[in-house]
This record gives sequence, C-alpha cells and structure tokens, in this order.
Amino acid sequence: MARPDPALWCSNVHVRFPDGSHPVRGVSLRVYPGQVFALIGESGAGKTLLCRALYGLQRFIPGMEVMGTIGGAAEKAMIFQDPGQFLNPGLSIEGHFKEFLKLSPRPSLTMEQLLRYVGLPENREFSRKKPRLLSGGQQQRVMIALSLALEPKVLFADEAVTALDGLTRKTVIELLRQLCQDFGLGIIFVTHDLHVADSLADWVGVMYAGRIVELQSAENLFTQPLHPYTKGLFRSHPGPEHRNSPLIELPGRMPPPDHEDGGCPFFDRCPERMAVCKQHLPEMKELSRGVSVSCHRVFQDRGY
Repeated sequence: MARPDPALWCSNVHVRFPDGSHPVRGVSLRVYPGQVFALIGESGAGKTLLCRALYGLQRFIPGMEVMGTIGGAAEKAMIFQDPGQFLNPGLSIEGHFKEFLKLSPRPSLTMEQLLRYVGLPENREFSRKKPRLLSGGQQQRVMIALSLALEPKVLFADEAVTALDGLTRKTVIELLRQLCQDFGLGIIFVTHDLHVADSLADWVGVMYAGRIVELQSAENLFTQPLHPYTKGLFRSHPGPEHRNSPLIELPGRMPPPDHEDGGCPFFDRCPERMAVCKQHLPEMKELSRGVSVSCHRVFQDRGY
C-alpha cells in the first residue's frame, strides 16, 4: 500500500531576524495524515519559531524572515499553551464558535457536535459562559474544538498540555490521539516533556540550536537514542527509569540564536566530542529508513 502524501512538509527552512539572530537553521521534515510529529528540546532550540514559520505567522511578527520551501495542505490550525490568552474574554463560548465557523466556507460540524466531540457540555448554559468561568482543561478543549471548526489538515499544538494538571493532561493527550484517528490530521506537537512525547508521538524530531539533530520513530528514539544530545536529555529528565539511579545534569548552555556556524553547536557540552566536531558542522544523514542524525561520532561508529 502506497504511503499517503505528507499533510505538511518543509525543506531547508531558515528563520532570521534583523538583529542577526538565526533561530531556525535548515530544517527539513514531513508530517503525515493520522500521525503526531513531536518536536522536543530545551527552551531556545527554535521549536516554537519553526512552528510559526510552518504555519505562516511571520507576517504578524515584526522582522521575521522565513526562507526555504514549505508545502502540503493549506488548511491549518493551532492550539497554544495558555488558551486563556487567546480566548476573547468578552465573548461567550457560543460567540467564539460563530466567529470561527464564519472562517469555514461550508462548515460540516456544528458547535454542538464539536463540543460533544471534545467532551464538553453542548447545552446553552455552557455555551453562554465566558472563558474566565471555565477551568484550564475546559478552555483547552474549547480551543481544540474551535480549531476543528476550521477543518484543518494540520494541527499545531505548542506546549498544549504544559499548563494542565496531570489528570487533565492525560485526557487532552488522549483526545489529540483520537483526533488523528478520527479526522486523519497531521499534528505537530511541541513539548519539553519527554514522557508526553513518548506517549503521544509517532515520530520525534530533536531540536538543538535551531536544527533538527535527530529524527526517528518515537518507538526507536526512546529505546535507542543516537545523538549525544538526545542521550543527555534522557539522562537528565526525571522519570521511572531513574528510580534507582541519579539524574545526570546536562552541563553548559545552548549557544544563542546569533551564534556563528562552524563546528557542531553541541561541541562544548558533548561527552563524545572529537576533533572534527569543532571544525566541521555535521550534516543530517539518513542512516536507515526513518532514522536520521547529525553527529560525527555516530557516523564514525557506524562507518559513514
């Protein structure tokens, strides 16, 4: 059976600003219908700006310049970390749906159907409420329902569960997974939480200093990480695997967005560095189907 076309793809995407910062550098990826692609990495890696570039938000961000090629479906939607900042406090939930449904030329789902799908009451008492009367989990479900009103093919979820409590987070994660299956969406999910990425994602891109340095299926990445940065993230992240062993802090800091390209940007922090790493930036190589990495050490160990 032939693989479907990507819902979203990009090739060699860069983001620059007039102050010289270059927070996204040569990113290429593919997101397929019915799959979740997670972007993980430390703060400042470029995950959020990459999503904004792929969504097409640069026209609303002063000085933001996007280069490279972006393709796939035009129908996109985004949900954010703090839905309270994006819901209009003066509009009822019903009012929000009226505005969003205007953006879809032939809406196939009603407000009641969308609220029911995300597990919220579909009665008038609820739909007349203002956002401030809802819990954080309810607000996030409203945002998801509003996104579905746009009938997207691609959904961006930027730290969409970070501000939620554990039980609500689990419920929203299960809802996002259900969206993939029921609507065939491609989802780009940005998170700092490795356990969330492990439980939700089909594919994972590890970002460091504006680049994707490792790309694997979630199943492979969380059992056989290749890049020293990915290994360092896992060793420093609290979880059940560290119950009987101490966490190992990842030393140093990520270079700033205006750093000059030269050698590997992870060189100063890398426990596996070699002389070549300081001189030459490793290119991204596909080692096998669905496994790509940017690391001289890995290339040497595998004979590339």
